[in-house]
Amino acid sequence: MKTRPGAQRWSFASALIVSCAMAASAAVEIAGFMDYRYDDAENTEGQFQFRPGNGVELSLSSELSPHVTAQATIVSGGGGFTLGPSFVDWNIKAAGEHDVHGAMVDHSGIQAGLFDVPFGIESRYYSSVDRPTVSAPFLTARLLGGGWTDYGFHAYFSNQCGEEECPGPFTLDLYGVTGLQWNDGADAILGTLDDGLVTVPLTAFSNGRTLGGRFGFSVTDGLELGGSYARGDYHANIGGMDPGMTLTGLDVTLSHGALAVRGEYATFSGEIPAGPDREIKTWYIEATYEWTDRLTPVIRYDEIMFEFDRDGDGLRNDGLKAWLGGIKYALTDNLALRAEYQIYHYQKPGFQVSSARDHGFRASAVAEF
Repeated sequence: MKTRPGAQRWSFASALIVSCAMAASAAVEIAGFMDYRYDDAENTEGQFQFRPGNGVELSLSSELSPHVTAQATIVSGGGGFTLGPSFVDWNIKAAGEHDVHGAMVDHSGIQAGLFDVPFGIESRYYSSVDRPTVSAPFLTARLLGGGWTDYGFHAYFSNQCGEEECPGPFTLDLYGVTGLQWNDGADAILGTLDDGLVTVPLTAFSNGRTLGGRFGFSVTDGLELGGSYARGDYHANIGGMDPGMTLTGLDVTLSHGALAVRGEYATFSGEIPAGPDREIKTWYIEATYEWTDRLTPVIRYDEIMFEFDRDGDGLRNDGLKAWLGGIKYALTDNLALRAEYQIYHYQKPGFQVSSARDHGFRASAVAEF
């Protein structure tokens, strides 16, 4: 989970609004988790030692009325505390409430505040508790800089087809936020180019707006297809111009018995006056199999590709591929161990790549409370 630089100016206001809303209700539920990890890339002392991963996440939630809930989240990590998803949720129509035979929508609502932006399906797995692996695919870990969490509004609609004449099970998410989460490809993902390519820092895009959404449709029982789009315009005044950037994506989820498969394809495109035009493409496919109630093996293939056009000199194609194999083992209902081994393959030899991106073993212990 990561907020854009500059978004912190909203943190106090968001926390104050949510806190005041929760204070109006006496019933406050507390939940959270602790995440500790081992990573070969960080093992500089030659010792198998767990360190804080995502740290400790504490969430407070309260039902202010039958249709309104508030949530505030505090995350510790990196030597300090940050504000996690904190918002007020107005559930306009709960599932199963006031059902109308053949109604188009049977569940809808609006969130306002700081939330995980529902671009694709990866936002469902930002939390260490929900993810079957230790690491996230390149879409989240590289392109979205660890996860897209931002300030704004989020309207959601769905129909789970409880009626025989239901028009079809679907979900629709629409959002407007203060920025577009992105990560500069050459610098953040593959290291520094040997020809000294200068990249534009993410902080240049702290002022702007983004509108987007996702539509998902259940083709059959266990098979869902989805599409996402987000467009951001910024007031960065780089080289006398304001850049604009676009994210598009397709996703699929398939479940059959103990087998679950999900995959996504996403592209980022943008014109940046201070640097080369660029397009980033990434996709992954991940499969899990619930072998027992406790043991779940997982495999994943991941790929990301960059295309840079330096002032019309032509495209440079560079990329990164990775295979991952791992397991998740639930010791108890509230404590799970994860272990994985990931192998990288670099498309081009012209990159200076840090040891943090070599092949390696990772493990984590996540405890819920």
